[in-house]
Amino acid sequence: MYHQLNIIQKARLFFAAVLIVLAPSAYAQEYFKNLGMEGVELYGSINYGYFDELTTLNPALYKFDADNYYRPEVSAPVIKADMSGGCVYNNGKIYANVFDDSKYVQMVKPKWTVYDAETLEVLSETELSDNCENTTRSLAYDPVTNKIYGLNYTYTETFLVEIEPETGSMRRIGERLDPDAKFYCVACNRRGVLYCLYLKEDSSTGQQYHYLAKVQKTTGKIALVGEIKANNLLPNDLLINMKYKQTMFFDNSRNKLYWMLGSSSLALDGEYTAILEINPLNAQATLSAYINKLYHISGAFLKEPSAAAPAIVTDFSWEAEAVGSQDVSFRIGLPSTDYSGGQLAADEDLTIIVEEDGLELLRGSGKPGTVYRSGLVRLSNDMHNVRVRVENATGSGPAVKRAFYVGYDEPDVCRNILLKSDGLTTTLTWDAPDGGQHGAPINSAGLTYKIIRLPDEALVAEKLKERVFTESHPSDMARYAYSVVAVDGEREGKSAYSNQLVVGSPLDPPYGGIFRTYNDMYNYYTILDENNDRFTWSYDKNTASAYYGYNMYNDADDWLISPPINYKGGKEYVLKFKAYSSLSSYLESMEVKFGDERTPEGQNRLLLDIPAVPSVDEDHPVTQYEVPFTVDRDGVYYYSFHANTERYHEYLFIFDIKVAEKEGSSISVVRVGDDPVAVKAIPGFICISNPAEKSISVYDVNGRLVSQTAAISSELPVLPGIYMVNTGTQVHKIAVF
Repeated sequence: MYHQLNIIQKARLFFAAVLIVLAPSAYAQEYFKNLGMEGVELYGSINYGYFDELTTLNPALYKFDADNYYRPEVSAPVIKADMSGGCVYNNGKIYANVFDDSKYVQMVKPKWTVYDAETLEVLSETELSDNCENTTRSLAYDPVTNKIYGLNYTYTETFLVEIEPETGSMRRIGERLDPDAKFYCVACNRRGVLYCLYLKEDSSTGQQYHYLAKVQKTTGKIALVGEIKANNLLPNDLLINMKYKQTMFFDNSRNKLYWMLGSSSLALDGEYTAILEINPLNAQATLSAYINKLYHISGAFLKEPSAAAPAIVTDFSWEAEAVGSQDVSFRIGLPSTDYSGGQLAADEDLTIIVEEDGLELLRGSGKPGTVYRSGLVRLSNDMHNVRVRVENATGSGPAVKRAFYVGYDEPDVCRNILLKSDGLTTTLTWDAPDGGQHGAPINSAGLTYKIIRLPDEALVAEKLKERVFTESHPSDMARYAYSVVAVDGEREGKSAYSNQLVVGSPLDPPYGGIFRTYNDMYNYYTILDENNDRFTWSYDKNTASAYYGYNMYNDADDWLISPPINYKGGKEYVLKFKAYSSLSSYLESMEVKFGDERTPEGQNRLLLDIPAVPSVDEDHPVTQYEVPFTVDRDGVYYYSFHANTERYHEYLFIFDIKVAEKEGSSISVVRVGDDPVAVKAIPGFICISNPAEKSISVYDVNGRLVSQTAAISSELPVLPGIYMVNTGTQVHKIAVF
């Protein structure tokens, strides 16, 4: 039997890595802690906040996503209602005091609303009197008395109220609370102990002091626990209360108290929402998590099961009957404790439920602390996201999410893709994928391959069994690459790409000039990103240049290699180019090299070492370099520019690259008859003497018509480069420098 374990762990590690990338700041990972047991979700009523930089949120109950650093899912409100008076959860119901507190408090008309926590339908609505006796600012559910307690406020006082959960009927308890203090929120633990949080300011200094106190539920009197002090805030931060709506709630599984409030941070350079754990014994606070935006939150709760319901499953794995089989069995470790941490009876019957998208895949039974093993279950060949929970007579424990792939997986990317050339023929080779996209096995024996040529995106081969593909190309210089896709029947893998190669018949000098278009560079020059950091040579259309853009973390190791060019042994050549650094304070460096292969190893002859390429300003024009060289024997060779600047510099630009015979004329003429036309080049111009007033056409090296004239004498302005001047009876090949 094929055994597939810990695929969930791999998936969780992957998503954790993604979260690190998505974290709102560099501090998020360090300060993030799970606030409740796995499978227990956090909800909160936001009364004010921002959806984006310009749009405010509608007041509503939102889910705070634990997988995304507790940022609220603001695009998907759970219940669209302004729960300004607070909200609590108990035994499948949400209780909320709904009203708009943007009005004068005397005009507020609260509506006590009870919701089904699963269906979100309104179970009951009760209009409360608008005499300021029902304008709560915070609520707490007491599981011992099955009452709700709230802080009620008017313009002149704050006092404790006891509330009937189903009707919202409120009864005042005791006298008004300390008028010199600002009371914000209450919370009640599973033993029925009620706490409140309040703030006092020193009138002379403006210093804020936060206090945690116990509240006597029968008299409304408070007993101080202590001043709240946080010991692990963000660097250089203080505990600043923005005095907006805020809330407290308990994690009843571990008896932990949490406080959510708006604060301000020097480290984050702005306002944010802090989530602090408060020790109910001494009021010491610890920053557990934070949200990078400021929200006014009137109530929050963990959607917890009842205390006597089972805890979460202790283990989950699955086994396939054979490699690639869709018949699987489950192994589930059953909890020995209830949600509150108490021991379950050893002979108690527990029901195990595995479901997906609301459909039940498996139902079984077992005893606390044992391992349940199911029979074979037939599942589709796909990724499965299941919820696993355990029930007893009291209720259901937390449902935990697990993901795994059943059957043969979709192939992952092909490996070690390599494109080589021999003249005009390219050969592509690759290795098969290591496995599937989701970590499951693949049907290796059934794999075929699809090949797509770039840049034309032509499908050049499919259903290949062998891992090699050969193709011949036209003589015109062009850049090629290929994508390779592994295919298993109807399942296609991800595309993986080869290196790029410039293929075409070797050119003859003189060659070069300005990169007038993208293709003038990319269809001729080979680019090698040797350190694989994706910072390499690119084309800049504004300057008609090749440029290297810096990397903050890696030194440059990037090559710009010429097209293949025919050279004659013993002849003298000169390579000319212009280059500059973008900033005088961060000068770039490079080597100019030469060799008979388009590889760093094949570029084994150093023509020029430039440790500091000058920058350009009004007093310092662009530097032009001239590099003479010879070759020992006839052959095809390449020159190259190797950027090797240390990290964290700026930009290196190269343009107007030309190579020609050093002592040769800049004009060659193809004669087909006698012709009185004379042609010469001066910097920036082609000069033509045309006494017979013939129709003369000028073409660039790519065959594009540049100019036409029939004048007796002409000076035609052109960019530096190679041109053909056709007089009808002669073709003049001319290099303009």
